[in-house]
Amino acid sequence: MLGVLAVLLLTTPVAFNADIFSLLPKDSSTVTALQRYQQNFGASEAVILAIEDENPDTLDAAMPKLAKSLQRARLSRAPVWQNPLQDSAEAYAEILALIWLSQPPEAVNELTERLQPKAVNTQLSNTLEQLASSFNAADVARLANDPLGLTQVASQFQNSAYNPFASTDGRLRVMYLDYPHTEGDFWGYKSWLDGINSEIARLRDAGELPVSTTISMTGNPVYIVEFGSQLVRDLSLAAIGTLIIILGLFWLAYRRVQPLLWLALTLGLSLAVTLLLGAALLGEIHAVSLGFAALLMGLAVDYGLLVYQHFQTESRLSASELRRKLQPSIFWAAFTTACAFFLLTRSNLPGLAQLGLLVALGILIAATTVLYGFLPAVVRTPARPITLPAAPALPTKIAIATSATLLLGSLLTTFMRPPTLETQVDKLQFANNAAQATHDHIQQRLAASASEQWLIFTAPDAQQIAHALDQTQRQLADAFPAINANLPTALWPNPAHQRANRQPLANLATRLTEFQRAAVDAGFNTDSLLLTAEIMHHWQSFANAAAPSASHPLWPAHPANQWLFSQFASHTDEGWFAMAKLSSATTLDKTTRSALVKQLQQIPGVAIAGWALLANELTATMIQDALNVLLPMIVVLLCLLALAFRHWLDVVLSLFCFVLGGLILSACMALLGWSWNIMNLTALPLLLGAGVDYSIHIQLALKREKGNLSRVFQSVGRAILLCAGSTAVAFASLGLGTNAGIASLGKVTALGIVTLAACAVFLLPAWWITLHRVNGRSQ
Repeated sequence: MLGVLAVLLLTTPVAFNADIFSLLPKDSSTVTALQRYQQNFGASEAVILAIEDENPDTLDAAMPKLAKSLQRARLSRAPVWQNPLQDSAEAYAEILALIWLSQPPEAVNELTERLQPKAVNTQLSNTLEQLASSFNAADVARLANDPLGLTQVASQFQNSAYNPFASTDGRLRVMYLDYPHTEGDFWGYKSWLDGINSEIARLRDAGELPVSTTISMTGNPVYIVEFGSQLVRDLSLAAIGTLIIILGLFWLAYRRVQPLLWLALTLGLSLAVTLLLGAALLGEIHAVSLGFAALLMGLAVDYGLLVYQHFQTESRLSASELRRKLQPSIFWAAFTTACAFFLLTRSNLPGLAQLGLLVALGILIAATTVLYGFLPAVVRTPARPITLPAAPALPTKIAIATSATLLLGSLLTTFMRPPTLETQVDKLQFANNAAQATHDHIQQRLAASASEQWLIFTAPDAQQIAHALDQTQRQLADAFPAINANLPTALWPNPAHQRANRQPLANLATRLTEFQRAAVDAGFNTDSLLLTAEIMHHWQSFANAAAPSASHPLWPAHPANQWLFSQFASHTDEGWFAMAKLSSATTLDKTTRSALVKQLQQIPGVAIAGWALLANELTATMIQDALNVLLPMIVVLLCLLALAFRHWLDVVLSLFCFVLGGLILSACMALLGWSWNIMNLTALPLLLGAGVDYSIHIQLALKREKGNLSRVFQSVGRAILLCAGSTAVAFASLGLGTNAGIASLGKVTALGIVTLAACAVFLLPAWWITLHRVNGRSQ
C-alpha cells in the first residue's frame, strides 16, 4: 500500500473544482441555460463592487480614484463605473451606426427617402419645431446635436430610467472589474479577490478612500471563491473533527496508545491512496466530493474497531487465524457498502456521483488495509484483556413487543405528519452568503426588476440568433403582452440586414457635406452635425470592410461598445449566444409560466433560465435518481445477501431491519420538522448500505456463536455500536457546516445510522432467535 501511495504521489496531480453547476443535474436544459447565462454574458468573469457612502459627493470623488488605482495595480484592464457611452462620442456614434446597419432594409429605405434632397429641409424644420416645443433638457441636447434624427433609432434605450451604475439618491455606486487574465479558476479568482481587497486596504491606509465608504463584492468569481472556500473549510473541519472524535472514542473504549496510532495511520493511508486514485481516475475532484474524507473515516474505522474488539476477546489467535475468522464478514460488509456507494455514480448530480465513487473505492481500500496492515500490527502489540459488561440484550418478548410498538408508532407518525420535499435551491445555500446578499442589495437599491428569469438564445451563427429574436418578439407580443423580455433585437448584429444596408447607408454618407450645408442654412450651428459626421464615417468604413456573413457579422470595435455587447451577446467555439431578461408588472402564476415556457421552447435555440424554474426539474431529477440508484441497489444487495447468508429468512431479516429503521427515521424527521431535499435524499442509498452492513455482521456472529447473545454483543455488538457512533459523528460533523444542503445530509444520515445500528444490535437478535428457534439449544 505504501508503494502504491508513493507511485500515486509522484504521478498524480490533484485538482479541485468549486463550480456550483457541478452539483446540479448535468442533463437539465434549465441548468444548461443557467450555466450559459453565468459563463457567456456580462461579466461572467467580472467582480461587481457595491460602493456606498452617505455623501454622494464623496463617491463622486472616490470612484475615479478607485478605478485608476485598481487599473494601475493590474487588477482590472478597464474598470467600468459609469455609462461607457456617456463620455465617448466615438463609442456613441459607432453604436448608432451599427444599430442602423442591422435595421430592416425597409427602415433604411425610409431613412433614405426622408433624407432625399427635396425632403431633407422638411426633416430639419421638424427638428427645429421639436427643439422649440420640448421642455425636456435631455431631448433638447440630443436634438441640437442630431438635426437629421439619426438617434431616434435608439430611443427605446435612451428613454430608460434604469441606471445600472448608481442609485437614484447617489449613495450607491456600482463598478465592474474585468478579469485581468485569460482563463479563471478557483485559485486564480481567489488570488484576484485577495489582490482587490489588499488594494482597497492600501487606499484606506493612505487616506485616499474615506473610512465612511463601504465596499462589498459580488459576481460569478466571488460566488465561486465563497462557495469553494466555505465548502473546503466545512468539509476539512468535518474530516479533522471526525478523526479526533473517532480516536477519542477508541481511547475511551480501550485506553491503548499503540493501537490508536496504528488506527490513525491506517485511516490516513487509506484516505491518501483513495484521494490520489480518485484524482487519477476523475482528473478533477469537486469540492463537495471532499466530503468523502469524513464519510470514509467514519465507515472505515468500523473495520478497525471490529478487528480490535475481536483481538481483545480472542487474543490467543494469531494474525492469520483472526483474519481468516473476520475476513468473510468484513469483506462482505465492505463489498455491499461499496456497491451502495458505487451506485451513486448513476446519479444525475456530478458532485454526488464523484462522492459515491470515492467512498466506494475508499471502503475497499480501507478494508484491505485493515485486514493486511492494521490487523498484523495490533496482533503484535501486548494484549490487555478487558472486563466486558454483560450483554445489554432485551428479553426476546420485550424486544418483539418493542419492535411492534416502534413499527406501529412510526407508521402512524409518518402517515399523520409526512416529511415534506424541499425543491427550492436557495434553501440549500450557505448561511453566510455575502455575495448573494450584496447582489440582492444592489438590485433593491437600483430598483431593478425582481425577475430572476432570462431567455438564453443559442445558435451556430449570428443570423439564426437574429431570426430567433424576431420570432420571440412576435410571439410574446401576440400571446403574452404583459411580459417584457427586453430583447436586444435592435442591437443584435443581423448579417442579412447588414449586407443589404451597407451600400445605401454608405451612399448617404457621401452626402455629408450637403447635409452640413443644409443644416447651417436652416439655422443650426456648424458643430450640430459632428455626431452625424461620425456616424456616417462608420457607415463608410462598414462599406469598405469585408462583407458580413452569418458567422462573421460586423461587430463593434470600440472597447466601450464591446463591454456593452458583452452584457447580452457572445460568441465562442461552441456557437453564438444572446440573452434577454424577462420582467412583468405582476407575478406570473404557475399556469402562465408553464404556458410561457412551453411556447418559447418551440422556438429553436431558445431556453429559459432561472433558479425558480429549476425547482420543478429538481423534483423530477430526485425521483429519477431514486429510481436509478435505489432500485438497482436493492437488486444488487438482495443478490449479495443471498450469497452471504444462503438462506431466505436471513435476507428478509436484513431488509426488515432497514425498513424499520427507515420508518423510525421518517417519524423522527416529521417530529423535528425536517424535510427531504436534493442533498439529503442521497442518504437513502447510504443508509441502505450501512443498515445491511450491520445486519450482516450481527447475523453472521449469531450463526458463529449459535445464538449466544452475550458473546455476540461482546465480539460484534459492542464494536457495531462504536462503529455506528463514529459513523454518526462523521455525518453529524457535516451537519455543523454552513451549507444548508450538506448540513441536512449530515443530520439525516447521522440520525439514520444511529437508528439502524440500534435496530441491528438490540432488536435483530430477538427476531433471529425467534424465527430460527435456537434460543433454547444455545442456552
